[in-house]
Amino acid sequence: MPKYRYLNLKAFITAIDPLLVEEYFLSRVPQDQLIPCFRTMGMNFQYVKDLMVGLRDEKLKVKIGEELRQICDLSKAIDILVRVVSANNIPMSKDETPQQLAMVLLLKHTMVFEHAWTIYCYRHSTTQVHEYCLPSKTTNMESLNIPAFTAQIRDFFVKQAKGDHCLVKEFEGQGETALMIIHGSYIKTVARWLADEVIIDTYRPAYEDVILYDKTKSVLKIKASRKDRQQYYKSFAECILNISDPIQGEQNNVYTLRPLEDKTFRWDGNERISSIEVLEAHLKLHGTTQPDVIVRSTDVRRTFEEDLGDLNFSSGRVVYVKFRFTLETDGGPETAVFVINPPAVSDLTKISHRDIIAEYLQKNGVLRV
Repeated sequence: MPKYRYLNLKAFITAIDPLLVEEYFLSRVPQDQLIPCFRTMGMNFQYVKDLMVGLRDEKLKVKIGEELRQICDLSKAIDILVRVVSANNIPMSKDETPQQLAMVLLLKHTMVFEHAWTIYCYRHSTTQVHEYCLPSKTTNMESLNIPAFTAQIRDFFVKQAKGDHCLVKEFEGQGETALMIIHGSYIKTVARWLADEVIIDTYRPAYEDVILYDKTKSVLKIKASRKDRQQYYKSFAECILNISDPIQGEQNNVYTLRPLEDKTFRWDGNERISSIEVLEAHLKLHGTTQPDVIVRSTDVRRTFEEDLGDLNFSSGRVVYVKFRFTLETDGGPETAVFVINPPAVSDLTKISHRDIIAEYLQKNGVLRV
């Protein structure tokens, strides 16, 4: 799940056609819980506010609140909305607000909305993304063996004492397969007050993990915890890509920092990238004790040259770096800060202008696909 999100209900509701707001609440709230009123122009903010305050069904109130947050979140990711709308040939008015477009998807194109939400979770959850080069052994990627994949990971969760609840949703995009996996975790116990008495509640949390597979580049991208990620890699390779006994080796690496070590990386940028700096670098130095050195500064390369004598990127293995790229845009210079942590980790997917930066990294050998 993405980290906690704030919903400004007034700004959100006023950005949507009142008739569409009415359609949403009429589809969610039982007739006997609606506030009586004469509605001819839909539901405005004040009506929605009073309705939410007066809802007697607490579970329904929580469910509606979460749906409205999802719509609000997606409205801030207009590129995702446009991407899924275009891929599914859904008409979109140029005057339509992002909030209204997201609401339309939820009400009239539910699977498209869920696809958009899956991509949003991939980009915005707090869990790191791991990427792997993993070419398919099958020529038929149109008929994915989702039942076999689901059965295998459900069995894994049962053996991990995370419960047998496991729901896998599949979405097909332009050259990309997306999977949302909703599953349980370890049972938790909490003490809480009930009137004047302390009682013990137990519950099993639910988690959302995301897998994306880029069919064009043959790259598997997984956002999940370490143990779950390893199982997803194995199950996706076996059940979806028809790879028997998959292992992870150098051939699966997506990122490398060897171009920094062998001085083949170009630091001068191009017509769109005006400057490239390193803000942090972790090096494992050559030597009998194999010391680790972490250098942080406003310009690590300059720090090497002016303050640290002979130390540089060629002094050992570069474990990770934090880059700062400055890009020239129509609105003026913009900076993008991101980490490359080979062989599989980067937060490149979360930044603006990622396509421009990825192309540059690929030409310079840091991004291998």
